[in-house]
Amino acid sequence: MTSFSAAQRSRVTMLDVAERAGVSKASVSRFIGDDRALLSDAIALRIEQAIEALGYRPNQMARGLKRGRTRLIGMLVADIRNPYSIAVMHGVETACRTHGYSLVVCNTDRDDAQERQHLAALRSYNIEGLIVNTLGHHLDQLLELRQEMPLVLVDRKVEPLHCDLVGLDNRAAVRIAIEHLQQQGYRDVLLVSEPADGTSSRLERQQSFS
Repeated sequence: MTSFSAAQRSRVTMLDVAERAGVSKASVSRFIGDDRALLSDAIALRIEQAIEALGYRPNQMARGLKRGRTRLIGMLVADIRNPYSIAVMHGVETACRTHGYSLVVCNTDRDDAQERQHLAALRSYNIEGLIVNTLGHHLDQLLELRQEMPLVLVDRKVEPLHCDLVGLDNRAAVRIAIEHLQQQGYRDVLLVSEPADGTSSRLERQQSFS
């Protein structure tokens, strides 16, 4: 069997496969698409052997665009190093994989410019849905994306979006924590937080504590 380098495989086209198998390009398209059942066993075998010999790898993005479905879900996180973000990403990726989707993750490092750029990039990938852990400073972009696809917020609210939110009941969590400390005999309790900066989760905790 002929051995091909990664660079050579990247240059192999559907037409190359068709010529090697002695079939039409349309037959190769059917083989790698959803119409394989339309091909005879003999033709399907020749195409399969040609693909294996040439090391052909279909361009999944191009196929998705042609069908109007990319099966991509975008996810924007404010800080990829945060254990909370890691746990959420793991759950999201597992759910996507279960339902036949792939996850594209972008990390903003809590930087406004990075968030705007990543939102534009995810939009250009023709994602089919967006999960956002946002700083909330680019409402115009988020509203436009909300009109184009399903959008889910993680942890932080952006009130004008009126979309689903997955997060913690911050007010209740703070009350439970204070009650627990009081039951343990503590009376002077201090809340330490990063600057709120409009982040709904931090504001809710501060409001519940005061």
